[in-house]
Amino acid sequence: MPVPIIYPIICRVVLSMMTATLQLGAIAMLVLAVRGMVSTVSFKGGLMARIYGIEVVSVTGDPAILVRRLLRGALVWGTVFVLFYPFGTLGQPWFLFRYEYISLAIILGLAAWSVWHPSRGLQDRIAGTHLVPR
Repeated sequence: MPVPIIYPIICRVVLSMMTATLQLGAIAMLVLAVRGMVSTVSFKGGLMARIYGIEVVSVTGDPAILVRRLLRGALVWGTVFVLFYPFGTLGQPWFLFRYEYISLAIILGLAAWSVWHPSRGLQDRIAGTHLVPR
């Protein structure tokens, strides 16, 4: 076979392998999100917070109620899943533009936010919570 015929076939195979890998990553993020939400309810703020000795409290300093903890967890894990999901659907247009680029820009923006405001994350500001040592 001549090279011009083989090249598109190889490109399609590589793209399908990348898409399958990214789709598995998106499924893994969904599983982690569900585990994180169950952990939020079970361990009053999450298993990792419990392991590292961190308490989720309200603005007044009282332990955060379940609704605030769930809102905080939904903001964290929902954002992670929504922003990483497009990478599992590589190459499919979303509303006439490439959602992957917008998603990547939002991820970088949120990372910059956490660098400039390390004491309190955006999800904590929205949910009205603070992370404090136990």
